[in-house]
Amino acid sequence: SVPTREEFDWYLDLAVDSFTGFHSIYDRFSESETIVNLYAVNRAAGGEPLAVGEPLFSLLLYAREGERRTLGTVSPTFGAVTELWRRAIVSGNRLIPDEKTLREAAGHAAPEFLVLEEDSGRVRLADPKSLLDLGAVAKGYATERTARKLAAAGLSRFAISSGGNLCGHPPDGKPVWEIGVQSPDRAILSQAPSLASLRIPSGAVSTSGDYQRFFWYEQDGKRHRAHHIIDPATLHPGERCRSVTVVCSSAADADLFSTALFLLDQKTGEMLAERENLAVLWVLPDGGMQANDAMLRLMESGPPA
Repeated sequence: SVPTREEFDWYLDLAVDSFTGFHSIYDRFSESETIVNLYAVNRAAGGEPLAVGEPLFSLLLYAREGERRTLGTVSPTFGAVTELWRRAIVSGNRLIPDEKTLREAAGHAAPEFLVLEEDSGRVRLADPKSLLDLGAVAKGYATERTARKLAAAGLSRFAISSGGNLCGHPPDGKPVWEIGVQSPDRAILSQAPSLASLRIPSGAVSTSGDYQRFFWYEQDGKRHRAHHIIDPATLHPGERCRSVTVVCSSAADADLFSTALFLLDQKTGEMLAERENLAVLWVLPDGGMQANDAMLRLMESGPPA
């Protein structure tokens, strides 16, 4: 049956409250007066362990396991490096971090610096200059948990769009969502056609790309794009792709692996996609597209050119 306006508003309030709560917990830029959030954990780096609530501790466990699942490509302790690039992007001065500064920051990004005490729910950063950055997982994780809250409350047909992340279940009578993949060279509100149209029966979709927040810079006679997806192998923004779209059953996994596959080489990415049961569409630097077999089955218009 079609929900009433009152039922719709109730579910909407539930979703808004859920995302608002997760935002406060996962916020690394501002302190909370009522909870120990990610900002507090970072501020206490090098000090005593902090007791945190279940939502943050569970996310940190997921992120640590995600580092293993992505072959070390997406690490929660990589924040000392990503913060240098974030500041360069938001500052507007177009000055990239120098190599010495990047290498020094990478020395504070070792996975073992994150200590999680599962019996007590306490968290500690062992290095005082370490910094947690959960930007590659927090939004997808919050989206997945919100979707589960809505389903547990009785909502069986819905879609959540959280900026590059989409998950849910199509309504009765419509077996699939039809989702367009944006061209990295087109504005988000452009009337230009999508690169590809996907038919998703249920589950989650996430796209990671280099085209939302960036600036151009030159190094060694070559032009590069400074964006927010940083390769731990080079300490610079990844250049293997323009975007990667992942479809799978979990919004958390879609977010995690779209970032990882943006950075990994094609062969390793294809292996990882097969292992994790992911449908993947890569948009390459030359504008070409590559899709694995699982993604081809979801593409309305057939294989990419």
